Formats: sequence, structure tokens, C-alpha cells
Amino acid sequence: MIRQVIRKVKIVILDEVHHTYNGPKMSTLSREIFKEADYIIGLSATPTRESVENVGKVWVTYSIDEAMEKGILVGGVKFHVYDTEHEKLPENIRRRWSRDEGYIWRNCAIEERAKKYAEMIVKTLKNEAKRCGQEDRILRTAVACPNIREADLLFEELQELLDEDLVFRIHYEREKKYGEKPEKVLGEFRKKQEGILVSVNMIDIGFDDRDLEALVIARLIRNPISYVQLRGRVLRRPSDRSKDWNIKHKLGYALIIDFANNYDRHEDKVEKVIKGEFEAGGFEEELRGHLGKVKDVNAKVRVKQVGIFIKGPI
Repeated sequence: MIRQVIRKVKIVILDEVHHTYNGPKMSTLSREIFKEADYIIGLSATPTRESVENVGKVWVTYSIDEAMEKGILVGGVKFHVYDTEHEKLPENIRRRWSRDEGYIWRNCAIEERAKKYAEMIVKTLKNEAKRCGQEDRILRTAVACPNIREADLLFEELQELLDEDLVFRIHYEREKKYGEKPEKVLGEFRKKQEGILVSVNMIDIGFDDRDLEALVIARLIRNPISYVQLRGRVLRRPSDRSKDWNIKHKLGYALIIDFANNYDRHEDKVEKVIKGEFEAGGFEEELRGHLGKVKDVNAKVRVKQVGIFIKGPI
């Protein structure tokens, strides 16, 4: 009976087609449907090479600039890009880091790093708000942290600098330990015209807040697909309800603060990602961040500015 139904399927439309990258793990039913269907249409901002192999070649795509020009995305994006240097690390941490460049972010929580990031985030957000005459407003911002412990440290540092009701925190550990429902916290954040949402694993694929004005990448991103997915969280066109205050309306661009110079690492690969030229490489796992236990590490941290860059036809 099932096979008879499958044979009647002529067109299959798959949203977020990058989820088909796992190939052999796809259900037998899905593979059978693909085999029998006359047409398969997949939609994705970041098709993986595996999804192209499973579903078919990329048929049509927009470059980021084209999407901005046509009003599909916000008119542009302004990057504040930094390098974070770690010094005076314990020898065992330094050795692990030399073998795995992501270790210092994924497996270590550094209080001085969180403190410096908090100060620079607040300063940058306030300066950008001033550009459109909003002296006392903190842009609606989401922060992608490397691990739960550092998310908590950053949350505490931001609360020291801002009104407590302007700083929000969501990650699964909060729900597990304290029964703090992420949906409730996210709902409170969405109601605000300002504030900072600190997270590890809840502002990746599927996070949709059109009125988000700024994104902070507070960790190293190794996979270019992860980078494109993450930066896309802030590039959506703002809703009409935010036209009186949102900088994407006022200044025509979104803001990204990048503390690990992911910009130089991946920005020139964005268009290749859009065309499905990269393998998945566990990008979804990377986006979720590290959810296990990490080490509290003492280190000397320096944050050096790389530059300010504007992309898109603003």
C-alpha cells in the first residue's frame, strides 16, 4: 500500500534541504520517494554538497548582494571584527590548543574574556544606537557563546553593566537545572525593543527574529556553512512594527560583532556556500556549541581590532 502511494508522488518539496546531508541516515521511505518522484525541489540558504548529491544540482540562487538589492534581506551588514589573543595559559591548556584551535573556545571558560567582551559589546551597541539618535537604547542583540559556562559568565558581566531586565540567557542547562523554559525567556526578549540575548545553542538554525539588530559571534567558527547560517540570523528584513527604532530601518544595515576574526576566515566563502560547494562537516553540531563541562581557565586576554567592514549595497 505504501509503495502504491509513493508511486503517486510526482513532486517533492523539501524546505531546509541541508538537513538531508546525512545520506545513509535518511529514512528508507524518503529515499524511496526521491527515487519515484518526477521532480524534487529543495530550498535552503546553505545547501550542502551532500544535499545537492541527494536531491539534485542547484537550479537557481541569489548572491547576498542580489538578495539585499531585491529586498529579500536587509540592505547591508556592518562588521566590527576583532582578534582575541590568549596569553599566560596553563601549559596543559596551551598544548591542547596547539593541536586543536577550537579548544580554547569550546572547552575553556575564561572570566577575563567574558569581561572584555561584555565591555566592548555594550560600548559598540551604544555607539551604533547614537548614530540614529537613540542615546539610551541597547540594540536588540543575540550573542553566540562557545560554551554554557562562558555564557553564564558573559550574562553576569552584562548584568553588571546594564539594567538586569535588559539581559536574557537561554541554554538547555538552565531548563535542566532550574526549570527555566527557553521559550518563555525568548518570548520575553521578543517583546522588548532593546536587550541582549546570551545563548550557546538556541540562535542557530530555525531562530527567526526579524527585528534582531545585532549579532555577536563570541567564538571561533571552523565550518563556513556554520558561519553563513549564524550570520543569517541577523540579516532578515525587519518587520514594520519596528520601523520607529530598528537600525535596519534607520541606518539600512544589520550589525555583526565578530571577536574571533571569523570574517577573514569565511567571508570570501559565502557565495560558494550558497551554491552548495562545501560538505556538511558536522556544521549543525558546531552551531550548537559545547554543552558539556568545561574548564575554568585563568589567562591574559587581549582583544585587537582587525577592522570595520561594510558589505552590501547600503
